[in-house]
Amino acid sequence: MFAARCETETEPAAGRIVEKLVTIFDEMDSDRFYDEEMPFNETRPIQELIELCLACNYEAQSDLDLKSLFPSGAVLFYGITTKAANALGYLMQSSNKPEFNQITLCPIAHATDPVVFQGPTGKMWNSKQREMNAVSNEKMKQITQRFLAVNPNTSDDILSYTPAAIAAYISCIQASEGLPSTSETDVSGIFNNISHVQLEALDVNNFTLHDNFTILCKNIEDGHLSSLKVLMAMSTASSGEQMTRLARNVHKMPSLQALVIAQNPIEPGKTIPALCEHINQCTELCVLVASEMNAPANDMLTLAENIPANLTQLVITGNDMNDAVAVCLTNSLPSAMTYLAISVSGMSMSQHDALLESIHTRLTSLKVLRVLGSSYVVSLVRHMASTFMSCTQLDRLVLRATEPDVLMPDECCNVFMDAFKQSTSITSLGMIGISLTLQQFRQLLDICRHKSMQELTFRRDCLPAGLEDGDLDDEFLVLY
Repeated sequence: MFAARCETETEPAAGRIVEKLVTIFDEMDSDRFYDEEMPFNETRPIQELIELCLACNYEAQSDLDLKSLFPSGAVLFYGITTKAANALGYLMQSSNKPEFNQITLCPIAHATDPVVFQGPTGKMWNSKQREMNAVSNEKMKQITQRFLAVNPNTSDDILSYTPAAIAAYISCIQASEGLPSTSETDVSGIFNNISHVQLEALDVNNFTLHDNFTILCKNIEDGHLSSLKVLMAMSTASSGEQMTRLARNVHKMPSLQALVIAQNPIEPGKTIPALCEHINQCTELCVLVASEMNAPANDMLTLAENIPANLTQLVITGNDMNDAVAVCLTNSLPSAMTYLAISVSGMSMSQHDALLESIHTRLTSLKVLRVLGSSYVVSLVRHMASTFMSCTQLDRLVLRATEPDVLMPDECCNVFMDAFKQSTSITSLGMIGISLTLQQFRQLLDICRHKSMQELTFRRDCLPAGLEDGDLDDEFLVLY
């Protein structure tokens, strides 16, 4: 970087330096890096090289050709530093900038930040959770206590998970050491230069933007993101006012196909209604993720009444529900939907059943279904048997019940197991908060082995008594 500022008799040294660095980059497996298929120990050298090229260009105030660093017009950083953000912002407004169409700022696992279950962190966390099957609860608590002694400011979001999930996530944090947290990074250099590029995708999921969220909203208001097709902004805003401002201007992204705003604060009675007022002007929108926002039932009713007709993916778990919302969803969910994640808490049994029946009767193209917060576990399992039979493309099913003390009657369980056996596409099943007898649980494991399942998720405190060590050896089994 120091040498890049120097000039020779014929040309700035930066050009020669970056030319050599780019040659090294071309020999690396950048395709897997941009596909987010690499573990951290392989991604970090590639990212460090990209950062070094950007820094040399920035330090020399040059206008170098860095297009080969971003072969598909995609920018990807794990735990970006402020210096790298400023260097990227400088490149974005230069005359020789690459044709950026996608920016992904992926936070890393850090003790003081919320959990990150995406990219390499997600893969590592899943792998480590399987390893925890063989670890006792007492041992996992010891791992957590030792970690907290060194990291007393650990995020409450991390501590809200089970001991197994926390212990697995601690491994991710340790693997990410040396990379900055979102609270240590100022990315204003990027957001102040968004108007200089034609973005089609912006992914800042779990990257807390603080004041930069306001800069993002200003860019939307001014029409600088009119070409955007994908906005992934889960857990990024600092206030409900910021989210309301985004919601009021969503129509200024007319090309939007996917909108992810989950886990953000809202203004009850303002944010969701503002979104509903403008979202149908985004005529190409097919993905909406608005989960874990603690929206009141009245807001969810407004959303249910205004679901875009072209929507194929909808995630609205973690919000208040009631019978009025259930009645509306029974009729308003688009029949072409392939991904649905919904909470059924707060519903009467009759509306709970009517909604689930509508799902497996009308939404026969479903590939992913997540039904959370059910207070009627027997009814839930019975409806899922019908879902297996009618939704023949179903690949992933996640059920979360609130009655862990209710054992499944054999008659209901047998119907579910028979339908599960006959399903042809299912590869992942979550039965969280659902208690089975020892015989039922072993039958479930046998079916999963026969089907070569990728994952079966179960809660530890719902495991039946009498299990032997060999019952929990399967690699597909994940215990929370």
